[in-house]
Amino acid sequence: MAAMCRDAGVVVQRETRNLLPGTAEKPADILALGIGNQGRDVAHDVAIVDPQQGAETPELQRRAYMTSLAARRREAQKRDKRREAGGPTTEERLRQRGIDCIPLTFEVDGATTGTWARYLNKLSEIAHTRRGHNKTYFAARWRTRIAMTLARRGAQVAIRRSHHVSWQGDEGDDDAEQVNGFGPLGSHGVEMPTEMGGDEMAQYVNYCDGGGDGGDGGFYAGV
Repeated sequence: MAAMCRDAGVVVQRETRNLLPGTAEKPADILALGIGNQGRDVAHDVAIVDPQQGAETPELQRRAYMTSLAARRREAQKRDKRREAGGPTTEERLRQRGIDCIPLTFEVDGATTGTWARYLNKLSEIAHTRRGHNKTYFAARWRTRIAMTLARRGAQVAIRRSHHVSWQGDEGDDDAEQVNGFGPLGSHGVEMPTEMGGDEMAQYVNYCDGGGDGGDGGFYAGV
């Protein structure tokens, strides 16, 4: 994501500290300088979510019929996060500092929100003005690169799920993993899904969920 901004001629900072003085929060994986409303900086908190985890069955059914529902809800959570009940949201606190808040949230199957589409269009305009890029080509190029990254993350989520299914098939035997390995998708050479955190079932791809939640922003490091 940072590379995309730089390709458009935008100066960016990563994991900028002290955007919200007096706190340890890092509400931006990427801070894009001067491209917001009225020339404000833009704080991007980037996340990838798995829509098939982290919810009760009725919610999972809604997500199955409504594209990008999980991504839209995660985006809203990032905007509306409060340090205390009744306090200002993250978006409001950043605006008080002269910074626009634009979370960019994706699902592992490739779905995203309207925020991403609007942002990519805006960045394409900036790329044309500052670097002379063809707007259509710029958008298509980076849409493809993001899609490739999401496909890789989605494959890692699938591998993680297969590990869990294999573990359940062994009825939770502590020695089963050592005896049976990680199943047919977990042979030597397969990247271990370390980004999934400590849970046996994947909920959010925490390695890619930086900024306000304290991650390391690995998503944009690869694109």
